[in-house]
Amino acid sequence: IDVSGNWTGECFGCAARAFTLKLAQNGIDLTGAIKTESTPNFGDDEKQILDGKVSGNKVIFQVKGAPGDMSEVELTVSRNRKTMSGYGYYRGSFGLKFTRVD
Repeated sequence: IDVSGNWTGECFGCAARAFTLKLAQNGIDLTGAIKTESTPNFGDDEKQILDGKVSGNKVIFQVKGAPGDMSEVELTVSRNRKTMSGYGYYRGSFGLKFTRVD
């Protein structure tokens, strides 16, 4: 599964109104950036994803928030590869869903 490309996302149970996610995959390694909207505690500027990995249909990465706190994301890619959903962990757990833009 190649998850490279641009994604838009929404959060269930967190302050963020929207996410944009830009991913580049090379084998199992994943790089890219995430940008949140309306999250003053996390910071709305674009942040690089860290320790990104793809294993089967699972996507895992970390992001360092504005105050230096780490956020972890674990997603499952849908069969049609147009959506990813799962959970994030940043001062508590929250649901995430991303939809492929390109």
